[in-house]
Amino acid sequence: MNYKLKLLTFVIILIWNIGIYPGFLFIIDSDLVLALPFLNKAYSSVCHQQDFKLIEVLGFNSFVCSRCAGIYAGVLAVSFLLLFIRVKENINIKYLLLSAVPLTLDVIFYNSGIYNYSKLAAFLTGLFLGSAGIYYFYIGLEKLYIEQKIKEKF
Repeated sequence: MNYKLKLLTFVIILIWNIGIYPGFLFIIDSDLVLALPFLNKAYSSVCHQQDFKLIEVLGFNSFVCSRCAGIYAGVLAVSFLLLFIRVKENINIKYLLLSAVPLTLDVIFYNSGIYNYSKLAAFLTGLFLGSAGIYYFYIGLEKLYIEQKIKEKF
């Protein structure tokens, strides 16, 4: 895949991750307080935002729950690594499905009352799934990029 496309994808993911934590926005510029309602609305479309599941950073609650924060952190970390590593196209989908197992079990065990909600467990299971998921997203981007290059030749 074109390095510029990988870099653009990483920057978009980085901006999305920074927006999750409103405390970081105040470090960047205190006038960004005006963006808080917009960001809260944007992130509420991808996360339930239940108060007791949010992560507190710099005295502010995140805009997503621990599990979603883990997913996005995994996506960010692997998208950074993929700036330096070539994506292999023939990875079996079973790895993606296996990465969803811990998250699924965590949700089932919590919802069935086997144990109480753990922000750490939710974050780690999300991190695992997000790390694997972004790899498959990059495989799709790679295929799309190749298809577009082939179409341009004809």
